[in-house]
This record gives sequence, structure tokens and C-alpha cells, in this order.
Amino acid sequence: MTLTNQNLIVLSKFAMKAKKHIGLVKALEILNDEQYACDILAQATLSDNQELIDLTKKISNEFDVGVNLISAIESYIHSIKAKNTTDDFVHDNKYFLIKLTHHLYGINIDGASYRQAVEKLLLNVDIRERTFCINLAREFYRFWRIANRSLAEINNDQALKLNAQKEAFIKLWDSIDQGFFSDAENWPLTLYAESMRQIGVSEKDIHISQRIAKVITLELRNDRSNPDDTYRDAIDRTQEQFVRQDLKTFFLIVSREFYHFWVGNVPKIISVI
Repeated sequence: MTLTNQNLIVLSKFAMKAKKHIGLVKALEILNDEQYACDILAQATLSDNQELIDLTKKISNEFDVGVNLISAIESYIHSIKAKNTTDDFVHDNKYFLIKLTHHLYGINIDGASYRQAVEKLLLNVDIRERTFCINLAREFYRFWRIANRSLAEINNDQALKLNAQKEAFIKLWDSIDQGFFSDAENWPLTLYAESMRQIGVSEKDIHISQRIAKVITLELRNDRSNPDDTYRDAIDRTQEQFVRQDLKTFFLIVSREFYHFWVGNVPKIISVI
């Protein structure tokens, strides 16, 4: 990210406040080492100082580091406190949660990866503490999954949406020549094709150009209130659908040429896009 004076001020405040509650914090390491940043932010989130916790969340959001992890930690601690557990129990959870979250950095959001992280934790605790750590890990897992699920679902939904759009566009492209166009829509399409024939454009290129013009026409069909803005918006929406470079090139050419026919300004060949 591009650092601003405000970012640096917040980071400096965080480092000074953290020194009083969790020990020395290396500000530059937070910027340059994401594992270190996540470890420090987890410790700060589990501190007993609300001002430090608030600064931690601000740092996390501004630097986009450990956002979901901090959310999971907060939800988990709130949950165990709501059960009227003892202060010692909460303290022990915080102590071992810091150790567990160190092993969660950068892993896949799935059960197998989480189990491997827990195994690493268990290798580094006293045998008498393993039962406590196993129970903590089991309880914390659902909070960790919930916090990360939102991002995973967003990415998945976006992928599904893009795939659906791609499939719909392929169907549209394959059937565009059989689509219905009104007389008002057909008139600029016909004029555009004839203008290309007059200057010797090959029938193959005319056919592709006309199909692209038809796609643009369909996108324009529902809104002709402001020709310039409407046309630009339609081009912006449609051009992303063309993946092949040759069709992208055709699209950019057609989008400029067809505009004059669409607005009925054929003699005036001036680029307006």
C-alpha cells in the first residue's frame, strides 16, 4: 500500500501503546513482515487495553493484515467470557491462542490445514497442556472458519457470477444472428454493413463487425435517454465480455465506428468515445 502521513501516525501510536501492554513492537517489521504483523496484532487484540485493541483494528484494516483473524479472536473471547468463565480460564485461552494463531498465518481455510497448524502447536507445549490446547483449538475452529468464510464465499460468488456471465455471453454470441431487431435497430446496422462494403471490407470482417454491433445494440436497447452517456456505459459493460484479443480489437474498432450510425450522424465521422 502507499503510506500516508495518517498511516504513519496511527502506526506510531500503536507501537507506543503496545510497548506498555505487550512489549516492544518493531514498526518497520509490521510493514515488511506480514507474519510478524499478524503475531503482533493477535497479541494486541488479546490485551486488556481497549485503546490498544481499537488501534489494532485500525492498523489491521488500513494495512489489510489479519482482518479475519482479529475478527475470529474477538468473537471467540467474547464467547467464552459470556459463559461466565473464570479470569484464569480466559487468561489461559489468550496465552495459548497467541501460540495457535502464529501457526494459522498463510494456511488454507480448510480442516486439514487447521489440523496441521494444531499439530505444530502441540509439539511446542508441555504434555500437561495438550488437552487444554486441543479443546481450545476445537472451539476456536468454528470462529476461524466463520470469519474467513465471508471472504471465501465472496470470491466463490464472484467466480460463479463471472462463469455465468461468460456462458450467457457465449450463448448470445452464438445466436445473435437469429435475434430479433426492430426496424429502428436494423436501420443503423444495415447502413453500417453497407458502408463497410463500399470501402472494400471483406465479408468475413463485415459479418464479425455486424455481430459485435448487434451485441452493442442489445445492450443499448433499454436506455436511449442520453445517447453519449448511454453508449459509453454500454461499451464499458460489453467490452469485458470479449476475451479473445482479436475480438477485443474488433470490438474497439466497431464501438467507435458504429456510434455514428446509431445516433444517425453518418456523414460526420468524428470519434466521440
